[in-house]
Amino acid sequence: MRVSATTVDSLGATQLVTAVRLFAGDEFKIIGWKMEPNGSITRLSDTSAGAVRAISAASVRGRCFVLATRETNNHLKVRYWLFPNSAAGPFEHKADITEGLIADPDDRLMCLHFPGPAQNLGDTVVAARGNAGQLRLWRYHVAE
Repeated sequence: MRVSATTVDSLGATQLVTAVRLFAGDEFKIIGWKMEPNGSITRLSDTSAGAVRAISAASVRGRCFVLATRETNNHLKVRYWLFPNSAAGPFEHKADITEGLIADPDDRLMCLHFPGPAQNLGDTVVAARGNAGQLRLWRYHVAE
């Protein structure tokens, strides 16, 4: 995927996060958007986050979201972020996990998050084709 989006709860409302792969050099940007009650959408802050081949986003809880990426070296990378806590604030990078090779020539991968109860943030699952072309699932338990 060249673009992916998810929602987060921040700034007292539901906001939108997009992860967009730019065509120049495989760089990608994370962009925050404010969803207004009248239906309009306002762009907030953004950040550059490296070079990738594919991106998939999922909401974790509150301001937290996760991006699964196929890196330019074809490895899976799972990245956890916090949405800005002010309109002009920066995205806060929390953690990365790098895994094995992804072999999908069409750059497809899917990231899902299953929330847990109370302080348990739940589990992130990423689905993609592994190096030998078989379906691979990676699962990560997220703790605060």
